[in-house]
Amino acid sequence: MNNSASRRILAFLIIAMVFPALACNMPTPSQEPGGLFENTRTPISTFTLAPSPTRLQPTNTFPPSTATPGPTPTYAPGFNESFDGDWSAWNDLFVLTTQAAGGRIQTTASIKNGLLTFNLADKETYLYRFHKNPQQADLSVEIQYSMEGQKDNQVALVCRAAEDQSRWYEARISGTGVFEIYYYSKARKIQEDLNPFIPLLQGAADAAAFEAGQMNRVRFTCQGIKLKLDFNQGKQVFEVEDDRITGGGLAGFGTMTYANPPAVVQITEVNAAVP
Repeated sequence: MNNSASRRILAFLIIAMVFPALACNMPTPSQEPGGLFENTRTPISTFTLAPSPTRLQPTNTFPPSTATPGPTPTYAPGFNESFDGDWSAWNDLFVLTTQAAGGRIQTTASIKNGLLTFNLADKETYLYRFHKNPQQADLSVEIQYSMEGQKDNQVALVCRAAEDQSRWYEARISGTGVFEIYYYSKARKIQEDLNPFIPLLQGAADAAAFEAGQMNRVRFTCQGIKLKLDFNQGKQVFEVEDDRITGGGLAGFGTMTYANPPAVVQITEVNAAVP
């Protein structure tokens, strides 16, 4: 065997020995190479679902109010004053204004045999009596009276008066049947320095409806926004509307003098009732 043939046989033997070893270390198709690159995939999170939430019953967002409503005003069913000498149901005489000399009022009032008599002696003097019991908004106030002397002086009927006498509705009637209906506002005088009496209606009853120098019955009714003046039980009725006072209040009567005060007013009764 020559040298060339010997070298070829030796090379064949070396290859035959080395190839099986390399084949054993090669990866199989089902294997992934490991250790070459770090796995960068984000792992899938595994967690357990929480139990389904329990549905709560609805509750009030705010606690119920515990405020106590104010008391409902209690109104009297009216009154009937026949002047027996007991003034306990009436407030003290209220002097709205006077031009009495030195501020000393000479006008007097007396009761005898169920007759209330005012001797009016002072200029520009407005006197009122308010019944203590608040009355409901819809009310009729009635007076029976006569006037002697200067008959341009007047008596007054009042409804829906504030308890502090700051405002009310008023009807005035003279000894000849001349009348006015007013809205009275104390604030108008204090805040604006204006006449506190705002006229709503003025006029005069016919001679057939009002007898000067005799006893006459006059009724002033406040009902809703209507203000009515009735002479001698419907012989003549006058009416106007105003909505500045709609609630209940005090009721009463009064007398007033102007430039010529001497007059005598006699009153037999003052009544109030629901119309």
